[in-house]
Amino acid sequence: MKSIAWTVATALLVLIVASLVGVVGFHYPNVIENEPLNDPIKVLRVEGNHLHLADSRIIEIQNASDEALTKAIAESDFLVDVEGSGSLVTVHARQDGWVCGTPWAQPIRIPLFADTVYRNRRDLIAIGEFVGSN
Repeated sequence: MKSIAWTVATALLVLIVASLVGVVGFHYPNVIENEPLNDPIKVLRVEGNHLHLADSRIIEIQNASDEALTKAIAESDFLVDVEGSGSLVTVHARQDGWVCGTPWAQPIRIPLFADTVYRNRRDLIAIGEFVGSN
């Protein structure tokens, strides 16, 4: 009985040391395809520095180039979050991400513990103000 206890203790010690050294890993990525936008609204079109939204509001953008703004909105499937109701509003878009596997790249992986990783992120793309409605 003592030899079984010593064998189990030795095996656990070897696993712990191997985990600390980075040879054995017990975590694995649980990638979640998320929607980071809180209250998405459709962008109908971008004309110069004006965003025309589906609810007929128009936002005049102050700090973004036309090309970068159009690209960010297109990558977000023409959905944005608009925060603020006064003269200054912020426009956020979804930024599609990817998950790097480096933190889970051990030669031996025993998947016991899931690490939740959200794939997409919310990104500030512009600051502007409401200038009217359609």
